[in-house]
Amino acid sequence: MPGRVSSVEEILTATVPNIFDQARNSTANHQKTIKHQAHRAAAVKKGTSQGDRVVKFVGAYTKYINERAAEVKKEDDDEDDDTTASRFVEKVLTFLLNGFEAKDKIATAASTFWRRWSRIWGEISETLYTELRAAIFERVHDEETFVRVQAVIALSKLCGSEDLSDVEEGEPTALEVLLETLSCDPAADVRRAALLNIPLSSATLDAVLGPTRDTDTIMRKLVYSAILVQHCFASDGSAMGLVHPRVLTISQGEFIIRNGLGDREPAVRQAAALLLSKWVDVAREDVKNEESKTVEDNVLALLSLFVLTESTVAEDTLLSVLDRRVDISDHVEFNGMFRCRISVR
Repeated sequence: MPGRVSSVEEILTATVPNIFDQARNSTANHQKTIKHQAHRAAAVKKGTSQGDRVVKFVGAYTKYINERAAEVKKEDDDEDDDTTASRFVEKVLTFLLNGFEAKDKIATAASTFWRRWSRIWGEISETLYTELRAAIFERVHDEETFVRVQAVIALSKLCGSEDLSDVEEGEPTALEVLLETLSCDPAADVRRAALLNIPLSSATLDAVLGPTRDTDTIMRKLVYSAILVQHCFASDGSAMGLVHPRVLTISQGEFIIRNGLGDREPAVRQAAALLLSKWVDVAREDVKNEESKTVEDNVLALLSLFVLTESTVAEDTLLSVLDRRVDISDHVEFNGMFRCRISVR
């Protein structure tokens, strides 16, 4: 008769109390305790609540000891970087590095841990950072789709901290790898992860707009709903964002609308129409007297963003806005004065 296989709950119930007893006896056991928990979590199926709790616990503990170490360092005016917190982080990151080099779900778990914890490490050694960076780069090309998804998200966390002067000649940057993944990875899930996590900037904008022609319907829709709509203004709403209609070039704006309204899938066309519904409200420059704004002015401001005589983009834009925005179609008057006020760019 085959032996009984213990469940995850039974294993954790039997082992965790002993682990915490060890941790309670001495702070020297904390590193071993956390590593033991992380190892357990790595072997648990993704989405299992026990594993997720371990990941959250380790993340919270890491954040706490780093914050505490910073407070002590400030109070004591201590310049020594070798602290309990730094040694702990080094141990956990070394564990993650070993996980990246493993296979299947352990590698997936390591990528997931990095993604969840990357913002709370504090300072780490240059050597360890380089090794982790190389491991993540390798996992971006893993044969397993889910591993690549997690690796792409983890890699995006490096973009803000990467020192380009440290990148060797001929070696790609983290951003370059993400952009290549966005355009070349065969799995739509991986390309979506790249799209949603690439830092939006003037250098990446054209690449981010490129997926409006992707083969995956959800990918094309996400460009409109998750990128163009969500980043129309700065995160605090105080200024125009990089994809505000007045910031985009004429060619970029026409590229976006032509591909969206001309898409073969209704879901993508609807997302493009929703974007235009937002643009018509924000296309006009700031007017001090809000009462002076009229429906006609808003429509004219939107149409002025396109070249009216060289394509049907402006016409398609107007038809889309009138179809979706009843509040506009019921009040705009297409008289001679309206036509005279249209300026050709």
